[in-house]
Amino acid sequence: MTLRVIFAGTPTFAIPCIERLVKSDIHVVAVLTQPDRRKGRGQKLSAPAVKSFALDCSIPVIQSARLDSDTVDNLLSYRPDLIIVVAFGLIVPEKLLSAPPLGCVNVHASLLPRWRGAAPVARAIEAGDAETGVTIMQMDAGLDTGGILSQTKVAIADDDTTASLEDRVAQAGAAELMRVLPAIAKRKLQAIPQNENSATYATKMSVVDGIIYWDNSATSIVCKIRACNPWPVAHSWLQGRRIRIWEAQVCENDSQNDAPGTVVSSTRKQIVVSARQGTVGLSIVQRDGKNRMQIRDFLAGNPITEGSKFTQNEMPVFN
Repeated sequence: MTLRVIFAGTPTFAIPCIERLVKSDIHVVAVLTQPDRRKGRGQKLSAPAVKSFALDCSIPVIQSARLDSDTVDNLLSYRPDLIIVVAFGLIVPEKLLSAPPLGCVNVHASLLPRWRGAAPVARAIEAGDAETGVTIMQMDAGLDTGGILSQTKVAIADDDTTASLEDRVAQAGAAELMRVLPAIAKRKLQAIPQNENSATYATKMSVVDGIIYWDNSATSIVCKIRACNPWPVAHSWLQGRRIRIWEAQVCENDSQNDAPGTVVSSTRKQIVVSARQGTVGLSIVQRDGKNRMQIRDFLAGNPITEGSKFTQNEMPVFN
């Protein structure tokens, strides 16, 4: 018998999973996703990536900002054997969790119980973790607290950003999902309870997370810059202007005598800034309203001298 599946997901991260499902002999009977959102300077309505994919495949789409009883009843009318949730972004109610014969499984972008919550990839990079991964979880009513069905690890490279790492984790998640689905369908996998004592939480990223505090170590600052790429983008203030920092590296320069945030050197290759421990070399930056630039191009129109000071908030310019 062909497995009847409802797929619940919203962003691009979920695409590899639904793509693999559609190409298999599994019947995706409907897609559940969040409503269209206004994006960009023009605030035009934009469809979630999963909705666009589903419509291209002629799969029925149900959009909802909250899963009320009418929406749940509509979903259950498709008689799913299983609901697969990948970065859906809303709490799934108990009625929907328990109604399908095989319940609901979630493809979560971390090695649970580490990094439960909304931004597991970004928080793993920010924390300086050496690895992350994917957990296939039997969902319960808690926030990423369900039993673990399977896990696979993904190494975090020194230059990984949230964008690059999410791409690899998404592909790993799709492969792992397809590997274990036959066993899930035959009820041959036993969910292993999570260790609550090891749980950590990956809160949603916000603009405030992008603020650079130069009195942190160079290593932690570079991790933050990588974690905030592509959003909210790490930023600092220099000479009364906000500078967004897209790419940076820990440098070997010794700046023990320079206050955190001080420009130690400014060359066509890097702007080197002191931290509490070590220095940070900025290589791709952006002024508000401008395109991101390599340092050599940025300095051509924005000269920065040694001794200038980056700050964590806007400071007035005195002429």
